[in-house]
Amino acid sequence: MGKRRDSCDSQMNRSLNSGFRKKQSQSIEVENAKMLRRLQERKSDYDLDNYKKQWRKTRKMIKSIASYPIVIDNISNRRKKQAIRL
Repeated sequence: MGKRRDSCDSQMNRSLNSGFRKKQSQSIEVENAKMLRRLQERKSDYDLDNYKKQWRKTRKMIKSIASYPIVIDNISNRRKKQAIRL
C-alpha cells in the first residue's frame, strides 16, 4: 500500500487553480490601472460655477412667482435637515 496524502496538507501547500487566479488578478489590476488613467485624463462635465449661476437664477425666479416664503430642505445632508430660506 502506498502512502495516502492528507487532504489538509495538500490544500495548505498549493491550490490547483492558483496560477489561473494569479493571472486573472494581474489582468484585473492592469485593466483597473487603464481605467484609472482614462478617468484622470478626462475633463469633468460638472461645472460648479455654472451650477451656482443656474441656482441663483432659479431661486430668483421662484421668489418672484411665490406667494408665500419658500423653504427648501437640504437633501444632501440627511442627518441634519437644514432649511434654506430663499
